[in-house]
Amino acid sequence: TLVDSVVTGNYELLSSQPSNLRINWTARSGIAGGALLENPQVTLIDDGGNTISVAPFDTTTVTATITGPGGQLLAGGAVSASGGVANFPNLSFAGRVGVNYTVEFAVSIPDPLSASAAATIIKAAVNDFQVLPGAPSSFRITTQPSAAVAGVSFSPSVALELLDAYGNRVTNNNSFEIRPVFVAADDSTSNSATATASSGVITFANLNFTKSGDYRIRFEQVSTSPLASVTSSPFVISPAAPHSVVWDVAPSDVVARALMTAPRLKVLDRFGNHVENDSATLVTIQVRNSASSAVTPAFATGLSKQAAAGYVTFDNLALGLAADTYSLRVV
Repeated sequence: TLVDSVVTGNYELLSSQPSNLRINWTARSGIAGGALLENPQVTLIDDGGNTISVAPFDTTTVTATITGPGGQLLAGGAVSASGGVANFPNLSFAGRVGVNYTVEFAVSIPDPLSASAAATIIKAAVNDFQVLPGAPSSFRITTQPSAAVAGVSFSPSVALELLDAYGNRVTNNNSFEIRPVFVAADDSTSNSATATASSGVITFANLNFTKSGDYRIRFEQVSTSPLASVTSSPFVISPAAPHSVVWDVAPSDVVARALMTAPRLKVLDRFGNHVENDSATLVTIQVRNSASSAVTPAFATGLSKQAAAGYVTFDNLALGLAADTYSLRVV
């Protein structure tokens, strides 16, 4: 016996249980500790590729994790889907620049037939997420100042780098300004010219100091709200080459032909530093009378002397001269 066919009304086939996740995320990068360049979107789908749009799974919580060296999930890692779609507007990661991180999204689907059965975990991941440098958080010295001669630039050049909170060089910063402050052994300070970051690196190409002594350099940000300063290792600025002499112990009155209490000259470089290691400078002095004319003593000893430890000491100076007022001039 044949039965007539029956045509039903229109109906909609609704997907009910997710079996996969679909990730929609093109620009897979984000600022360390900050926002992503594009917020990922994760869709719950069934075996037929349909979006889960009915209860109870259309509002399932989707979680995000990150794996890789130093990778950290900072915020926004759990989102409830809406209509089977989970958007992550507050997702924030940290990590190291140059590392390809894996970001995994997951949902836990309980067994609808048994509350005691283990839930099914559905996962999907991308493995090429990149971290971009975050906001400047600190700076550090990469090339320390070394011993130098007064007026001569440090070699190699002193350099620092600007870092975010996660140790990444902030290569997109070209405005960070640093002032070097020379700190002497007695804690007195002297400022020097500033330098500005280039791709996160601050290089003092022509940094030098003209006053000899033991120093450290304190590097300070030029800002109304500066980051913490950093201080270099100690180093020594040595005097430059001998340039001039000054009386350290002035000549004194003396009886003709008697030994004078030893007058002494101090050897200086062109910056006025005492050249304490000079033992080569040879100095000859000339006698001048009260009319400032050069005179030749009838008797004289010790008019020429060589430096020792940065001093020229006339320790056997005797002059045979008529009574008058005289001066000694370096020639």
